[in-house]
This record gives sequence, structure tokens and C-alpha cells, in this order.
Amino acid sequence: MRMPLPSRRVLLGGALCVSLAGFGLTAFAADPTAGCSFKDPAADTALPDSTGSPDQDLDLVTVGFSANDTQLLLSAKVTKLSAGPDLFPGDDFEFDFTVNKKAFTVGNVRDLMSSDGLYVTVGGTDMTASAPSLKATYDEKTSVVEVAMASADLSKLAGVPAAGAELSALAASTYAVVANGGPERKGDDAKPTGTVTWTYAAASCGGAAPAPTGSPTGGPAPGGSDTGTATIAVSAPARIRTSDPEPVTATLKDSSGKPVAGKRVTAQVGAGKAVAGTTNTSGQVRLAPVVIDKAGTRTLVVRYAGDTTGAGKAEKRQNVTVLAEISKLATKSSGTGSTRTFRITLTDDDAVRHPYAGAKLTVAYSGKSVVVTTNGSGQVTLAIRTGTHVDIRYAGRAGYVQTATARTVV
Repeated sequence: MRMPLPSRRVLLGGALCVSLAGFGLTAFAADPTAGCSFKDPAADTALPDSTGSPDQDLDLVTVGFSANDTQLLLSAKVTKLSAGPDLFPGDDFEFDFTVNKKAFTVGNVRDLMSSDGLYVTVGGTDMTASAPSLKATYDEKTSVVEVAMASADLSKLAGVPAAGAELSALAASTYAVVANGGPERKGDDAKPTGTVTWTYAAASCGGAAPAPTGSPTGGPAPGGSDTGTATIAVSAPARIRTSDPEPVTATLKDSSGKPVAGKRVTAQVGAGKAVAGTTNTSGQVRLAPVVIDKAGTRTLVVRYAGDTTGAGKAEKRQNVTVLAEISKLATKSSGTGSTRTFRITLTDDDAVRHPYAGAKLTVAYSGKSVVVTTNGSGQVTLAIRTGTHVDIRYAGRAGYVQTATARTVV
């Protein structure tokens, strides 16, 4: 279950996705954010908190893009920001934008220990190491989450000076981290209505983005020939396990059958998050959208949006059979004497095992049955007498994670 995301980002195994439309553009009031901002309806996240109510930590209400003399400031106001994640082990706050034709994703994961997992990707590639200035701030009083990045780092990654640069495709999302090593469950997402751009450090949102130089409306798309009636050929496995990334190879060609380079192509499986990449000189791009749906038949959608006018757009759809993830239980006894240290580990069955954190296990031994919860490493440790027979059961989660059992002697 190797995840195509930055290594510092904590991931989960989940199943729900909600897509929400943004509303009108406004300026922040009580919030410390200026610049370009937009609203999203409150109480529309489908993820629950520990009481079963909508998780207010993940419920976006206002999103803003602004800058000071030295930093890009990405802010999200939620319904009510608490001291840390509630029902889930972690909360992920993510901001998306495009500058100089490069798609950025900037965000931070906050776990139960309130530690940070800052990350930035450019065109789907992890560039976190090239942005040491990344910093996250959580203001519980105003319920605002802010991720900042130095203007110098943005300039370096974008390949153009930040000052005066135009940012487009503005959006924000929240996710819940269910367990280490799996995909994330989307809480909410927000974007402005219509085509909105923002000029770096401007006091408000800008208008529609102009057509790129040398590419008048209806003319050839930049970076390749006119895609006209473009086509996308897709190669991907027909079967995939939930919480795993689906390896997709897409080839984009124009109306004359020639490969089209330098174009942004997206891929999405079912209700999972769409991922994006840029075609190479052969018109190919490799993508790995994560599957979050339960077992069943889902649709893989690979899409090219066309040029700035939408001309030449292409889409390919094909069915994918999603299977429940396989669970594995492993045990180990250590120590000497009449009582041993008995360790249980619960993971998936991938070549590189990923632990199931926060999972409930039923352990029966010595005439009793106890329910224990795995730690962040997917482990539980018990003190059990030597020679004791032990039965372990993990109930799994119907459609998502298979059950697992183990029997052993300490």
C-alpha cells in the first residue's frame, strides 16, 4: 500500500468523499487573512466527530490566499477548531493552486500529539525538502488554520518571481487521517465560484486568467500541437484493493495521432481524490490515484481539460474492481521466566507492511477475553504466562478491510 504522497504526511485507510461547491467571494472579517478569499457552506462535512455530529475541525467555512512582505499565507477558517483531532488520529488541511502552469498542493497534517507533517507537491512530485520555510499555525480562538511558505521558496519552486505572479485554480480541502499507511477520508473541500485568479500580494481576488502568450483563443495549446479531437489511452490494473494507489499510465495524443507534451492530466478512482501530472515528450504521464471506496465496481476517470478555452479536451473511463484490503496478524513472545512479553502486530499484506493504528483486537486467553487497541505502530503488548494458548481476532471493516485471526501458544 505504498502511497504516492510526501513521506512526512500521515495517511489513513478510509471510505468517504464529499464534493462541495464554493460560494461568493468576500473579504475576511474576524480572521487574520486578507487577499483573495471565498466561502463554503457550514456543517456540510460528512465525517463525524466522536459524538456522531459533523466534525467541526474539518468543516471549511472560509478560505483565503494572501501574502505579507516575505510569505505566502494560506488560511482556512473552520466551524470550530479544537486542540487536536477528535475521532480520527489526524487532521489534514490542504491548499491547491496553480502558478506558472505548475500545480501546487501545500498542506499540513496535525496528529493526536499536535505535531506537524508539513508538505508541498509540485505537479504531483514531493518538493517538501525544497521548502524549509513551511510553517503551520492553529488559532483555536478564531478557528483558523494557516500554512505559510516563504516567497523565496515559492519563487524557486514555481520558476518565476512570486511578486506579481498570478495564482489560479484556487481550492482547499480537509481530510481525516484514519491510520498510518492508508488513504485519507475527505472531510470537506471549497473553491470559488467561476474562474478566479489572484495576483500575489494583491488585496483582493483578480478576474479571469488571460490566455497564455502565443495561444490566442481557439489556437494551438501551449507545449504541443493543437489537440483538436484529443484522445487518451489508459493502461491500469482491472483489480485493486481499497486504500491502495491505482498505477495508471495515460498517453495523450492530438487529432493527428501525435503525442502531446507538457499537458496536465488527472486521474481519479470512484470517490477518491483526483491526482494530476504532466505529460512527457512521449505524451505519457504516470499517475497513482488512491482508492478509498469499499469493495465493488468503481470507475477510473482519466481526463485532459483541454486548452484555456476547453478546446481539445479528452476523457477516458473504465471500470475497476475494488477488493477489500487483506489484514495480517503477527505475534512474538520475548523474555524469560513464567511470564512473557507477548506482542501482537496488525498490518496489511503489502510487500512493505503498513500498520493498522487504532484497531480493536479481541484477545482470548486464560479463560478470559479482552479488547485491546493497537498503537501507532499497529501493535499491542500483553504480559501472559508461558505456555498459555491465545486466540486473536480482528473484526475488520465490511467492504474495506478483511477480518483476520491467529492462534498461538506463548
